[in-house]
Amino acid sequence: AAEQFNIRTVLLTSNAAQEADVFSKNKKLFMEVFYADAVPLKSMVRANPGVLLLKNGVIVNKWHYHTLPSFDDLSAKYFSK
Repeated sequence: AAEQFNIRTVLLTSNAAQEADVFSKNKKLFMEVFYADAVPLKSMVRANPGVLLLKNGVIVNKWHYHTLPSFDDLSAKYFSK
C-alpha cells in the first residue's frame, strides 16, 4: 500500500533499537523507525499496539491493530492515486 499510494510509513516505538530491528526483520517491514517514550505514544494512539493514519500532520483515524480495516476498505475510504 505504501508504495502503491506513495505513503510515507514509519514505525514509532518505545522498544530498544535491537528489539525494533528484530521485529522489522521478522515482519519484513521496510520503513523508517523512530523511538519515543511509551507514555506519549500510548496517549496518541490509545491502543498498544496501534496504527495511526495521518495526513499533513493531522490524525485522520486510529485503530488497535486487531480492528485495523482491510487493505481494500482502507483504500476505498482513505487512499487515492
